[in-house]
Amino acid sequence: MAVVSFSLKSADLSGLDELDTESIALFCWSDVRPLSGAAGFLDWRLCGALSRTLVNEQFVGDLNESMLMPINSRLSLKRVFVFGLGSSKDYSAAVVKEACTKAFTSLIQAGVKSVCVGLPSQRRHPDKSVEFHNILVSDWADSIDLVLA
Repeated sequence: MAVVSFSLKSADLSGLDELDTESIALFCWSDVRPLSGAAGFLDWRLCGALSRTLVNEQFVGDLNESMLMPINSRLSLKRVFVFGLGSSKDYSAAVVKEACTKAFTSLIQAGVKSVCVGLPSQRRHPDKSVEFHNILVSDWADSIDLVLA
C-alpha cells in the first residue's frame, strides 16, 4: 500500500496562490452558475477562462464530461482538469462515485502523481460535501497524492 500525503488548502485566492502541485482537478455541476468555491476562485485567477468555456458550451458539466485546460499563469499549476457532475438535483453517492472514478482514471492516464482537488461547492448542503470528500478519499487514497481545497 502506498504512503499518501493529504493536506488541506483553503478554497480561496490565497489557497490557490500557495499551491505546489502541477495539476488541479475541479468538479462542476451542469446547473450551478456562476462557478463558486475553488472553481470560482480559479476562474478569477484565470481571468474568466473557465467561465468562457461554459458560455461557449465547450464544457457544460454533464455527468462524465471532462475537459483538460493547459494554462500559463502565475500559479504553479500547469493543467486544469474539470469533471462534470451533471445536475445538482440528481446528486447521489452513486453519481459522485461514478464521477470520481472517471476523474481518477483520467488523472492516472495523464500521468498525474499529485493533484489539488477542488471539491464542488455545497454551501446549502454541507453534509453532501462531507460525503463527496469521503468518497473521493476512499477511492483515491492509495494511488495519488491529494491536496484538498
